[in-house]
Amino acid sequence: MAQITATYKADLAEGIGAKSEGFDAATVGDVLGQIKARHGKDTCKLARTMLITLNGLSIQKERRFATRLKDGDVVGFFPLAAGG
Repeated sequence: MAQITATYKADLAEGIGAKSEGFDAATVGDVLGQIKARHGKDTCKLARTMLITLNGLSIQKERRFATRLKDGDVVGFFPLAAGG
């Protein structure tokens, strides 16, 4: 397990009541599981719909929720934005 920090933006930060918190997790999926355990099913669903980053880079090109974590990593949750 790695000690990581999760950072939250927008509705997720408001729902959790914090802009960040620490976790011991091996993968991004573990982080989502702990968000569900700490903050409930609806909060986890919201987190899963957001842009998720690892140290500032999207996990979409990696292994998504199976992306491995190491000590000091930062997993970010950002709202998807549209514009034009």
